[in-house]
Amino acid sequence: MIGSPPSSLPDLRRASLANLRTIDLRGADRDFWADEAAIRDRFVATWAGLADEAWSLPGAAPSDAGGPDWSLAEHVGHVADWQELAIDYIGVALETGRWPSDDDYDGGDFDRYNERRRAPWTTMSAEAVVARLTAARPRLVRVTLRKADGLVAGQFIAGKARLLPPPQPACWRQLLKSLAPRLNS
Repeated sequence: MIGSPPSSLPDLRRASLANLRTIDLRGADRDFWADEAAIRDRFVATWAGLADEAWSLPGAAPSDAGGPDWSLAEHVGHVADWQELAIDYIGVALETGRWPSDDDYDGGDFDRYNERRRAPWTTMSAEAVVARLTAARPRLVRVTLRKADGLVAGQFIAGKARLLPPPQPACWRQLLKSLAPRLNS
């Protein structure tokens, strides 16, 4: 775990959800890796102590494509899925210089793309979903930190923020927002 931020910055692990939504996590003044670790810690804490049955209940997040609400398993699986996808496309980008375009994902309809990829997570146990999420993260960090053209890939990635790990904090904030009433009761 990375230490607490200076007192002038909000602690992403403990800040209110309203405060989190006001922070531009892609801003040049942000420490990408510290933010990723803090938001991930908060994300993982949301399911601490939940019974396995709770993972399959709808309502963890709405479907932006108009489908039924997502369960916790589907939402956490969605984050794991994008980590796995990012491992592949960052590797290709660093090898070839070609970054995926929005059109590579259902013609840029990310809601439809995500909806289409949610099915496998509905039948997986909480343990299996968390195992995929946990296994993907160090692999993603390794490929992200590879050097490309003399730049640390994490710096190079800043210009491609919409395609790389930063979308996860947005997903995590959505999940935290959905779970907040249950976590605070």
